Amino acid sequence: MGRSIFTDLLVIATLFGLFIAVLSYVGWEFNRIHRHGRRIIGIITEISYGTGNSDSQFSHDHPYVTASWTDPNTGHNYTFSQMATENKPFYKIGNLVPILIDPKHPNFYEMQI
Repeated sequence: MGRSIFTDLLVIATLFGLFIAVLSYVGWEFNRIHRHGRRIIGIITEISYGTGNSDSQFSHDHPYVTASWTDPNTGHNYTFSQMATENKPFYKIGNLVPILIDPKHPNFYEMQI
């Protein structure tokens, strides 16, 4: 019985440690993009409400903004999506939006909406 409790506590401590490690990594990536990121300008291509399979009122009230950008060096087109914090976005389709990207991995980004 005592060994079972010890094993359970060990598993819980390991899972908690992994959770903290993942949160630390995400925070480190976020800070790295803010310090070393490249600012680009994307064009908003879509604004949608209530996308996904969430029944949350929050996701239905806050729009998902999608923007695109073409890298002038490679010609590769990137698409960026993010939920806006305001429920009535100031942006409209065709507007320009600033985006911070990781220059080495443009799929790591933060739209500044």
